[in-house]
Amino acid sequence: MITIYLHLCKLVKQLKMKVLRSILELKESLEINRLTLQDIGFVPTMGALHDGHISLINCALKDNPLVIVSIFVNPEQFNDNQDFIRYPRPETDDLALLAGCLRDSDVVFIPDVNEIYPDRDNRIFDLGHLDRVMEGIHRPGHFNGVAKVVSILFTLVGKCNAYFGEKDFQQLAVIRKLVSDYHFAVQIIACPTIREQDGLAMSSRNRLLTAEYREKASAIPRALNWAQEMAGRLSCNDIKSGVWARIEEAGLIPEYVEIADENNFQPVYDSSRNITLRIFVAVKAGNVRLIDNMKLFL
Repeated sequence: MITIYLHLCKLVKQLKMKVLRSILELKESLEINRLTLQDIGFVPTMGALHDGHISLINCALKDNPLVIVSIFVNPEQFNDNQDFIRYPRPETDDLALLAGCLRDSDVVFIPDVNEIYPDRDNRIFDLGHLDRVMEGIHRPGHFNGVAKVVSILFTLVGKCNAYFGEKDFQQLAVIRKLVSDYHFAVQIIACPTIREQDGLAMSSRNRLLTAEYREKASAIPRALNWAQEMAGRLSCNDIKSGVWARIEEAGLIPEYVEIADENNFQPVYDSSRNITLRIFVAVKAGNVRLIDNMKLFL
């Protein structure tokens, strides 16, 4: 443990961006920035960074003279404690990856739990029906936990452009509602899902997959691509059944397959050219839970 700590200290000294671990340090850094009135790009993450995160960071770098990347594994959004314990935390690798893209002026904020939650956070957010469909049903309390940490981070960072990936499309909608309801001075910028060569959506959870289940997981994007091909040719129910079957045939366990209006997340049973449809899936690959979605073009 001491060896790892010393290695981290040595790495931090070599990094060009600022690595901050306390709210006080972050506030001081932001005060300096506010004097110059620079736009801030903010990329909140839970670490275990991959090219999907880097694509968000690159968008932020392009748009803003100052970028803040936060790394915080938020215990409040895990409804399964074992999932929280298993979640990867490769801080050394994350910092090395960030060193390759961030600038001298940019900031990496890595608080511990006591910084973010010095006291028990009992807030309950009204997320409307977003918390009662798909992920809201299968991960009760998850989005309320997301709303807690995002509201804290947005309060700390203040006015900014915040970048989120479309892979977590329902979460993106929750955060947009949070910004609207609580009047945060935050512009939400959605960025496309980044995929592996075989089409699997990049996720920090992918590194938890065994070799066997990593190969099987490629059935998820294949099934969604098939759904895109069938959009407008088959009924929504037939498409959902076909996706479910293809995922099961690969040796995976579907939790849900849903086709919904991407603007309000209401389930759709008959395709219509007047609304924008998106198909959503959650799948168990061994003991790893994966989610994905794709727009359906009619």
